[in-house]
Amino acid sequence: MKLIMNDDVNMIIFLNKMYLEEINFDDKEQLEKYFQKLFRLLKLNYQIEISGYYEIDIYIDDFYGMILELQHEELEYFGYFDDEIEMQLIIHQEPFLYEIEDYFWIDEHLKENISIYQYQNRLYLQINHPISNYLLGRILENSEVHYKKNCKSIVKDCHLMII
Repeated sequence: MKLIMNDDVNMIIFLNKMYLEEINFDDKEQLEKYFQKLFRLLKLNYQIEISGYYEIDIYIDDFYGMILELQHEELEYFGYFDDEIEMQLIIHQEPFLYEIEDYFWIDEHLKENISIYQYQNRLYLQINHPISNYLLGRILENSEVHYKKNCKSIVKDCHLMII
């Protein structure tokens, strides 16, 4: 788990693919239990209290995991939510892309499992098949993950590179 705090109440949480194994996104009761467990972890490990109303964007990629963007919403009835959590969940099934500077670090085994696209003089890597955590770590060390901006259009409309 990686956490980026935008301010005191808004954050981005990066969760690897093993967190997806225990979640059925169609089962609202299971999803609620999962978020209760996640919020307890945030309180225990990071001393972050989650309360009030949150809009939560969930970006899912089968090969990476998921990225959660938690946006706290101020409501007029602030006393109502002192120790409660209400949330609106918005699930996005988008391909994750990884912006890379060059592709010289990519070995043969990794080449079999990815595609590389060129878009506006930038290179983007997409994972096409399951890879080990080690290979995912190498990708993350050499890239910046993109999970919501133009990902579908880059894959659809851009130049696929052969390396």
